[in-house]
Amino acid sequence: MDTSKVEHCIYEMMVELKNELALDSVSLSENISMVAVVGRKMKDAKGFSGKLFAQLGSNDINIRLISQTADEINIIVGVMNKDFAKTINCIYEKFIGA
Repeated sequence: MDTSKVEHCIYEMMVELKNELALDSVSLSENISMVAVVGRKMKDAKGFSGKLFAQLGSNDINIRLISQTADEINIIVGVMNKDFAKTINCIYEKFIGA
């Protein structure tokens, strides 16, 4: 995503978020791509997240962020922008097939 349109006010936005939501802190990480793996049957697939993380790790992709919802239908990983396409390809090869 092109962030050039908000660069001039990004830190003001962070301060406003912190104040409006009474947060302890707000931080900014740049050059991170978010990849969501979604499937209704994921919660019943034992070891799915381990397989996902192992696949990315074995391909030298560093996971910078991990998030999963309580309903367990998705896992979101944050990777460096330079690894975005590689991440998508690794996930496809592991779970869909080449």
